[in-house]
Amino acid sequence: MSLYAEVTPGGLIVDLVVWDGVSTYNVSPNSLVLATGQNAVIGGTYIGGVWTPPTVTPTQTDIVFTASPTAGSTVALPNAPAQFGRLIAYLTPAALLATLTLQMPSSPNNGDELIIVSSKTITTITYTPAVANAAITIALGGAIRMTYSSVLGLWIPW
Repeated sequence: MSLYAEVTPGGLIVDLVVWDGVSTYNVSPNSLVLATGQNAVIGGTYIGGVWTPPTVTPTQTDIVFTASPTAGSTVALPNAPAQFGRLIAYLTPAALLATLTLQMPSSPNNGDELIIVSSKTITTITYTPAVANAAITIALGGAIRMTYSSVLGLWIPW
């Protein structure tokens, strides 16, 4: 598995993906360019074999957090890296989980986004502190998204 940049026909880098380089992965009309060891950055360009970083620093930063929880366990989610940050929590339980508690980030910033993805079904999710109207079940390959509002002092599910 290697890092590839998804590049538009005009040369803009729109995504970075880990791909085996062999299996079918259609990004048409874009293309995938091997980016390992290169300066491939989303928002930058790849034109004529030259990698150029973006001229404007992105305002949103991502952090990917992984955990392999077991039934009945608690997963403490870290804080996003900066204001308007995005935390992608990728859960990889060994099997279907009947119950899981998610300890929400302790110091969220206004506008932080949380995306929870699971490789297996989780039947009942409990949030600490509680998140009103949040999904309590996540299906295999499903996702739960929410944004933090400092004005309201709570996470708002999408």
